Amino acid sequence: MIIGLIIILSFIFKQIAGLFNIIAIFYLFIERRKRGRTWEDIGFKSKSIMIDIKNNWHWIITVGVIIQFSVITIAKYFIPGYFEHVQARIPLMNLSQTLPLLIMIFIGTFAEEIVYRGFFQERISWFIKPAYAIV
Repeated sequence: MIIGLIIILSFIFKQIAGLFNIIAIFYLFIERRKRGRTWEDIGFKSKSIMIDIKNNWHWIITVGVIIQFSVITIAKYFIPGYFEHVQARIPLMNLSQTLPLLIMIFIGTFAEEIVYRGFFQERISWFIKPAYAIV
């Protein structure tokens, strides 16, 4: 129901679609407490985070940098409408906006991982193989 609600609200209110991920985050925290699940049950393994980063640095660089750069480059030359849309959503870079932009990117990335990995992907893997849920 939560996934469906987020999808429907995102289509109705396109300008603030990203904010609806907050619904899933709240639900995840409430459900974790209600069911007595640990942070590790939902994918947060704080004890091994540095080891995981060390072991998966190539994936972090690939997904976080290479794919993002590739998408922007492809969009710029082959899908100019999409490129202009993305460019319009990013404020002009100056010193007064750099820190808020970096904070927004960090919080947005973290929230996205919570919602899509800890919530959607886990729920979908209840019904299909985990490898398919990841895709």
